[in-house]
Amino acid sequence: MRTRRAAWATTIVLVVAAVVVAALVLTFAVQRVSSSSHLVLENPTLIFSDPGAVSFAVSGASASVTWSVADEGGHEVVSGTAEPDDGSLTIDVAQRVPTGYYTVTLSSPSDGDVTAAFGVTGPAPADDRYYSVQTLSAHPNSVYSVNMDRLIPMLKGLGFSSRRDSVYWSQFELSAGEYSTPPSIQRTLDEDDQNDMSLVWTAGSGNPLYDGGRLPSSPEAIRAYAKYIDAFLTAHPHVTTVEMLNEFNGTNNSACGATAACYLDIAKIVYPFVKSRHPDVVIVAGGLAGVSLDWWRDFFSAGGVAYGDAFSYHPYGLTPQRLGEVADEITRLIKKNNRGVGKPLYMTEVGWSISTEQKGNPAKVGTEEQQADRLVYSFIAPQASPQIALVNWYQALDYGPTETEYNFGLFRQATDNVKGFQPKKAAIAFYVLRSQLDGFRYVRTDTLAGDVQSYVFSNDKGVTTRVMWRTTRSSADTSTTSVTLPATGKAYLTVTSVDGARLAAVTGTAASSTQEVSTSPIFVTTSNSPPPAR
Repeated sequence: MRTRRAAWATTIVLVVAAVVVAALVLTFAVQRVSSSSHLVLENPTLIFSDPGAVSFAVSGASASVTWSVADEGGHEVVSGTAEPDDGSLTIDVAQRVPTGYYTVTLSSPSDGDVTAAFGVTGPAPADDRYYSVQTLSAHPNSVYSVNMDRLIPMLKGLGFSSRRDSVYWSQFELSAGEYSTPPSIQRTLDEDDQNDMSLVWTAGSGNPLYDGGRLPSSPEAIRAYAKYIDAFLTAHPHVTTVEMLNEFNGTNNSACGATAACYLDIAKIVYPFVKSRHPDVVIVAGGLAGVSLDWWRDFFSAGGVAYGDAFSYHPYGLTPQRLGEVADEITRLIKKNNRGVGKPLYMTEVGWSISTEQKGNPAKVGTEEQQADRLVYSFIAPQASPQIALVNWYQALDYGPTETEYNFGLFRQATDNVKGFQPKKAAIAFYVLRSQLDGFRYVRTDTLAGDVQSYVFSNDKGVTTRVMWRTTRSSADTSTTSVTLPATGKAYLTVTSVDGARLAAVTGTAASSTQEVSTSPIFVTTSNSPPPAR
């Protein structure tokens, strides 16, 4: 993100690598919430992949604890009372809890109250590396780096098949020409292998050994940067995607500047050097802050199209329609300078922060519901643009130096009384999206009833799922549009919300049916087989 990159750039210029590490840890200090309650929810994860095995481990209880589980609307699902054994107790929810977003509240007159969010999912969707998520494990001793063994399996279970992350140049090359992987990074890469999680590796920083720690601009520093990439890929052959630098066009600390010409000087050396040694690795160029069409125009017209297998950018704050328009505009520039042939596009940062702060990144919403809706937009709308090969959600876990930057996460950080990462509604919305479309392919986009967009997907079994929402310019607009769905001849029609709730289930759909559509996406599925249990 741009605000964070500015802090990093200044730090790297002034200090050696060891001090950089310390500064990053301080900048991104873990935010913990204190509580007067003695009760502690000890679950290491608050995503349950088996709807029939939801349970909670509690410590700090000196007397009986009353508990209740409520659904997204605040309606009680189940409740009970549990007695502690030497201060600890286990609450087994003795019924199936359908896929969705919930809260559990623990209450004791002697020990206080604790409320935590949790999610119920199901089997992990099949691998699809279009779906990616940002992690920040390169920040040593941060909430990320010390928890990747928990985060990676959890993200994989939600349906993410790849993650984007860095291994800083200054971490990997401590002495000129000598390379080694820090143990914490190696543990994370091992966790990737164990969970079949692909890494979109961003080689995105300078090194105090070259050009005073600034982004490389001298031929010597650029060649050293290329050798760092080569050495890392050689040491870690499972890494098959590398992105050259990050938001170079933003707050840039290269002596050359932030122009396309300066970046092209780097790409002209790095791309052929790395590609000759790792021909199967996808080398991604750009990583631009925002859309920056003028930058791309300069880059491609100067021959930059030859120095990337794919091109990446960060389209924060765009409408679903604009996401597609931008992809089309960049593709036109590529084709114009590449004999009519396009190349893949990676949206390597897109996300929405829950924040009322006026400053900072424009991609802000006021509620968890709005973030969940926009997550669905961000992954669904780009599928109408076949040139977009990957969408990376920024980011997995709340983390950052300002209110806006801190609240992009799909999960909240642990607190003194809740040891697991609490999911936001967007985390569950992502699982619902993946499970609803697992095995489906994009077919077309329809405009229904004037302002309703319908993205149509189908699978090899003849099942059709429409992802539908009403377009509007105001997030405060909660009105609906009535849509008449044509007769399909299918035996079943089901409507599912972004949190997995079954809004409608109709059999015998020979006749047309009517559905109210708001700005919150819904999944409308027609098939000849009964819908699966939630």
